[in-house]
Amino acid sequence: MPRTRDETGSRCPFLNLNMKPRGLCLSSISSLYQERSMSDGKYAYVIAAERLGDSWFNSDETRFALIPDDDGRIDDEAARILQQMLLEQRDGRADPHPEELISELLVLHSQRIVLWPLGLIWGRSVLGSFDEQWFKFVLSEFDPDFVDLRTEIENGPKFAHYKPAQRKAYAFALWKVLAAVHFSSSGVSRLDDLQEAHFFSLGRMIRPDGVWAQWATNWVKQSLRFSVRHMGDIRSDIYFARGVDGTTSRARSARRVDLFAAAPQLKWLEVNFDRWVNERSLMNQKHHDNAKRLLAEALLARDPEEVDTPLKGFSHANTRKLLAHAKNWSTPGLRSAAIGRIHDFGRWMEEESRDDNGRPRVVCHLSQHDVDRFREKIRPDLNGSDSGEVAARPMPYRFHQQLKEIISEADFAWPKSLISGIDGRPLHWFTWVDPKTGATQPVFNEVHPRLLMLSLDIPVRSVQGRRLDSGEGDQRRWNPETEMWEVSNSRHAGYWVALGASNPQRGVFREILSHTSSRTTTITGLYINSNKTQDRKTLFDETSGYVIPWQLDEVLHSLAAMRAWQEKYNPVKRPLAYSDLPPGIFDDNPTETAKLLIPDRFYLFRSPQNAGPRANEAPPSYKAQLQFFYDSLEELERRMREEDPHDAITIITERGQAGAPKKAIFTLHGTRSSSITSLYAEGVPIAVLSKLVAGHATILMTLKYAKFEPAHVSEILTRARISAINNSRDEFKLFLRNATYEQAARMSARLKEDGLAQMKGAYADASGAWGSMDIGICPNGGTLCHIGGDPVIKKKDLQGERNQYRETSGRTRNCVRCRFLVSGLPYLIPLWGHANMISTRADQLQARILENEREKEKLKAERRDANARGDPTSPELRQRIHVLEAEWESDIQLRDQAFADFHATLALIEKVRAVRSEDEHTDSGIPMIVNDEGLPEVEGRDSTRFELCDAVVQMGRFFPSLRSADLERERDEFLNRVLYSGGYIPITLAPLTMEERRAAADAMAALLLTELGALETQTLIEGSKTLADLGIQDRLEEVIKKSIGRPLDQMTFSPSGGSSRIELAATQ
Repeated sequence: MPRTRDETGSRCPFLNLNMKPRGLCLSSISSLYQERSMSDGKYAYVIAAERLGDSWFNSDETRFALIPDDDGRIDDEAARILQQMLLEQRDGRADPHPEELISELLVLHSQRIVLWPLGLIWGRSVLGSFDEQWFKFVLSEFDPDFVDLRTEIENGPKFAHYKPAQRKAYAFALWKVLAAVHFSSSGVSRLDDLQEAHFFSLGRMIRPDGVWAQWATNWVKQSLRFSVRHMGDIRSDIYFARGVDGTTSRARSARRVDLFAAAPQLKWLEVNFDRWVNERSLMNQKHHDNAKRLLAEALLARDPEEVDTPLKGFSHANTRKLLAHAKNWSTPGLRSAAIGRIHDFGRWMEEESRDDNGRPRVVCHLSQHDVDRFREKIRPDLNGSDSGEVAARPMPYRFHQQLKEIISEADFAWPKSLISGIDGRPLHWFTWVDPKTGATQPVFNEVHPRLLMLSLDIPVRSVQGRRLDSGEGDQRRWNPETEMWEVSNSRHAGYWVALGASNPQRGVFREILSHTSSRTTTITGLYINSNKTQDRKTLFDETSGYVIPWQLDEVLHSLAAMRAWQEKYNPVKRPLAYSDLPPGIFDDNPTETAKLLIPDRFYLFRSPQNAGPRANEAPPSYKAQLQFFYDSLEELERRMREEDPHDAITIITERGQAGAPKKAIFTLHGTRSSSITSLYAEGVPIAVLSKLVAGHATILMTLKYAKFEPAHVSEILTRARISAINNSRDEFKLFLRNATYEQAARMSARLKEDGLAQMKGAYADASGAWGSMDIGICPNGGTLCHIGGDPVIKKKDLQGERNQYRETSGRTRNCVRCRFLVSGLPYLIPLWGHANMISTRADQLQARILENEREKEKLKAERRDANARGDPTSPELRQRIHVLEAEWESDIQLRDQAFADFHATLALIEKVRAVRSEDEHTDSGIPMIVNDEGLPEVEGRDSTRFELCDAVVQMGRFFPSLRSADLERERDEFLNRVLYSGGYIPITLAPLTMEERRAAADAMAALLLTELGALETQTLIEGSKTLADLGIQDRLEEVIKKSIGRPLDQMTFSPSGGSSRIELAATQ
């Protein structure tokens, strides 16, 4: 027990204070607590203690605390006396070894009156630093039992494995932590009394905002880490005070020698180059910094008097030396970019130097011709290099699927299990303090897994994902439970509107309205708020970025879960400005001009484990996300090897000292890049496309006229309409040949301008050789399919544009995606049929993908069972799995191409409709079709495979590009089932000619879909109902007899030796 000093052995330094006489300071302050003259006055070095459970605690680093009354007030006189005592000691008017003061404070603490600052023992309090050994000596006289706890700790079982010196040092470190909390608390005497809250307070003092305080020595850091882990160990709680013992450090930029420090002759270059760069809105100055360094290195090799002015620096001789020096400088990509920027800088210097007469006083002798010739010489070296970076290896889609399963299965079970290879502590956990109860609990940080899943689902770069806004400041929100949009209930709802922002809708969830003449539908797309170089057009401001117009349900629900998690476990008071981001979060280095334009954001993927002021409001760094990616790849490699040990795959190629993966055959840049997510939404019925992409429905595109809505394709494809279409095509081609460029542009539909440019340019005199297809015109007659795609290299110089192009996207003669195709009003109906044909392809591929997945999973289960039994996997089984995976990957790519083709077709249809709208307001002279009925609107709806196949087959009778023997066989097989169940000979087995079969099948399909509808017809195909059940037998026989001039053949069944024999009998 503490020894109470005899009153006669103590002197009071405050006897002369203007107050009622008291024998001791101890008595003075103690008696005041008996009088309880309480006040809530403020004092510089005295505060009120805080309630922590059943005891009191002073978490302040520097100030002492008095235990308050029930109203939270402290005694005014006691606070004044205590502060005066502390001020005298601080100002040096007291004894440098304040034994009396410490003795007084020890007694006041033992009487539960004064609690010490948490930082006193580390010299962080108002008393400053004092001799540690002297303090231990004073304490040993006052409370030897507490001092002896150090020996008890040292001899404990948890310290037995340490060497004597380590045991002594670590025991003292733990005892010192205990002493700090003991004297700042009213109820902590032993290790068992320590709580997580005490360590969090220590952490805020020693590691404020997750970054070690500057005063913290290595021993202080080591002491805190050891104490946290030791307490977690003895309590068998690996999550104890998680985050306090972290080793996060601030990112440091690479060190480079300052070339200008000892080069006064280049001061003009340093000043002017920086001014030139800062006038620009650049998100990253990397290439400009390289250019500055290259130019400086080249000029430093010259005599100082030859380069000490801009005029001399850009002389002909010096620019020749620059080109010679750059020839072998750095990588081909970096030197090419640097030379171009040096040329731009030189031209800027010329403009800046012009005198009053407009004559430049500085002439840059590095011309554009010099730059082009330099780049031509190094072009062969550029083939294997892109700005010095290794091209990302694309990751197979099956790996994406497996990675997503690994990450998300069983509520993130695998990521939750990750532990540090250094200390064995959980990696992605932090301690959350419930704001309502103050209770603490370990919480898993979902940021890294959800961010990686986003990269696996859509082709956004890591930096784009980390920049996403949660939408907490938007007025409306997407509700994942109802999958509807509603008024936001976020605490920050309407923030951007109240601010008067030009873009008040900044969240990743984007409400998109799709309008048709009959209704307006809403889908939820994704708003990606950054887009690398394209953002220069908007100067990186709040309007930057683009919209992905697809309702990707799985992605939306994951992002919504991320937002809900943030609002509960990591809420923020306001959006985070770019200038407030902790160092190292983003690798870019924007100019000052760009920094002013970058908008504040409620970051969706903000990480509570970041280090630094307001760091919990920022996303994780690229390095942190990359490490999680590597850890995930390591687990993927482990599972794949476990599944197939005979064909062990190697994904991880390099490890760090602690064994953590550091390099792999895949990179974050090599995650999936799907063509569908880059398609634009403008003018396209995106609700229909989203359904198709989701793969949950068979989509049939229909034509809807103002005066009637056809029930079947046969009602549209009348001979009169087909004749009108053919005539209008000829007249349309004639119009394009004779029209001006402006007239042709206004009255034609195309995805790119290249085809129209050919029509009115190089191919204008060869209109007779223009290729005519069902869906449009090819000016070059189908001779340039190999360059009908997107540009792969863009180049523009004095000779004009000299781009290099890829082949037409998708496949050979995929005209709907070709940049040369020109379409128009006469092609609307064939384009509609083309959309349905693509829909059949996408539907078929989706079914094949699902079937493949089921078979693949079955075979993999067989392999796992064999491995569990210790049996070798047969070569046949391994080969079958590999083949299925290859086919599955191929089908995924083909399906995505079908989505892109479908999109292009719908885009052309909408452009055709826009032409009609233009034509109604102008006297274009273009021949129109179905003028009396108006232009039909193309809509999409859920349908059946049979109805979709029939629509394409029947249109193929008139448009050759839509003919498909496979679809016709599939359609006829559906009809065969209906006839067979109704007692008729299937069409394909009946003694009919090919023409009769087609006529009968077309007539039967039209009858069923017109009179029963697609869904009721499906019940016939599936066998749940018969023709007799629906009372349509007579009508069917009548229609078919009319179409082929003879009745249907019926079946008769007669047993013969246990088998059935089909006999033909003509219906009378």
